[in-house]
Amino acid sequence: RWSSRRDAYAFATCFLTAALAALANHKLVLLPISIIFLELLRMTKPWNGRNVLRIPLHPVILGFAFGSAVFWAYGLAVDFEGFWLDHVRTHLADRLTHHNPLGYQGYPGPLQLWIEFWQHTGYALLPLGALALILGTRDDLKRQTTRSSLGLWLSWSALTAIVFSIVDWRMTKHLMPLMLPLLLAPVQWAAMGKGRLGLVGILFSGILIWNGVTIYSLVANFEAFHVSPAW
Repeated sequence: RWSSRRDAYAFATCFLTAALAALANHKLVLLPISIIFLELLRMTKPWNGRNVLRIPLHPVILGFAFGSAVFWAYGLAVDFEGFWLDHVRTHLADRLTHHNPLGYQGYPGPLQLWIEFWQHTGYALLPLGALALILGTRDDLKRQTTRSSLGLWLSWSALTAIVFSIVDWRMTKHLMPLMLPLLLAPVQWAAMGKGRLGLVGILFSGILIWNGVTIYSLVANFEAFHVSPAW
């Protein structure tokens, strides 16, 4: 909505959503970073200083910065040294530099990480979601529309996939933010035609059945469900 109608309601909605996202999961910081990339691509004169200065005023960027500031202020107020050591050093700087002072091990390589993510999301969801993101974005480019969120979802998904395939502590749970665009993109893509709707409906039904069987097996024997490393 903000891309097409920059009114107060759209601004407030984007700001509040981003603030709540920052409070819910700091890994969602890749979403406002993706918006920065997209805003630069959309500019006819990205080298213009005035245009660049407008980017930080995007409501999603402002909202996420506000939510992060609230979280950091709370953490530092409770225990300054503990928050700095745990959140900033151990779970941010050390992960990016592959410095592992805690001695954790057993993490998979990038290929094994994605194979496990593909298996644990029902086999069909990952290729379906990725294909819908690519095809939907291509359709938007042909129509030259800015109302769709597919371009943002594609850039956000690509950035998330790259970052969490590179950083230390590779775990499928770090890829969980991808579940949002992987589920939403096929729905939006399917809305463009009955054939698409039927295909996505069949695949989603299969994924739903697979999830039901998996949940039943977890209830019966939780230890049999393998993740790398064990949580």
